[in-house]
Amino acid sequence: GGGLLDLGIYPLSWLLLAFAGKDLKGLSASARLHKGGADMSGVITAKFGDEGIGACMYSTRSLTQNEVEICCREGRIRVGGPESGFASAHTPERIEIWTAGDQLLKGQKKEVLTFPVPKFKTTKSPMNFPNSEGFLYEVEHVAECLRQNLKESPNWTLAETIQCAEIMDEVRKQVGVKYPTD
Repeated sequence: GGGLLDLGIYPLSWLLLAFAGKDLKGLSASARLHKGGADMSGVITAKFGDEGIGACMYSTRSLTQNEVEICCREGRIRVGGPESGFASAHTPERIEIWTAGDQLLKGQKKEVLTFPVPKFKTTKSPMNFPNSEGFLYEVEHVAECLRQNLKESPNWTLAETIQCAEIMDEVRKQVGVKYPTD
């Protein structure tokens, strides 16, 4: 499926969460393709509403930053985990919220929220990626939705899933990735 469908969905999801409710006004993508046609690395830039611009990148060939930073007029939010610098945005353990200061970053206030990921002790099935145990929260949320007879999660709706898929289709079109089912 290539890097976009394998890994790119994670930073793209963060981009959509950061601009939730804003209309997508433009999309630009670039990628490095394997000789077989699959995308290996790429970057997506999107314009939302009247002022929002966001970018995300993915790579199957190199270690990427693997963190999220959302910057806006009133401050910024940084999402990641403490174990490897600030890595593991796919299962974050730490969020830093910086409230507004001046252009030189003077006067900013920082709040830190932590969400420890449970560590499973197993030798039979080691995790492929750091903090993969954090997906436990996703599993618990799905179970809760099922108990409540919900057909979709209020945290990530069917409409948001479709928007994400449509954006990935447009990215594939722009970078020249085609599948037999296209």
